[in-house]
Amino acid sequence: MAAAKGKRLTLIPVRPQTRERLKRLGRKGETYDNVITRLADERLFEVALPRSPPATREEIERENAEGEVVSLEELTERLEIVNILRKDYGIEI
Repeated sequence: MAAAKGKRLTLIPVRPQTRERLKRLGRKGETYDNVITRLADERLFEVALPRSPPATREEIERENAEGEVVSLEELTERLEIVNILRKDYGIEI
């Protein structure tokens, strides 16, 4: 995987096994930078975007009764991700 032309790059030390995994995850012609960015973006959307809304009134009532309990760490991570989505992608959640 070649470096992006005209772009300033940094070195990130990774184990050889990690590099091989990145190679396998890459698509034809994709740079390591693209692979890492794509994986990070996929994770952002996976964590930040809400799951599909409840379909029935019973599901809505059950979710309202149960509520969602998350740890402070998870809430902080979600807020950081939401801020990244707003800043970098212009997405409002």
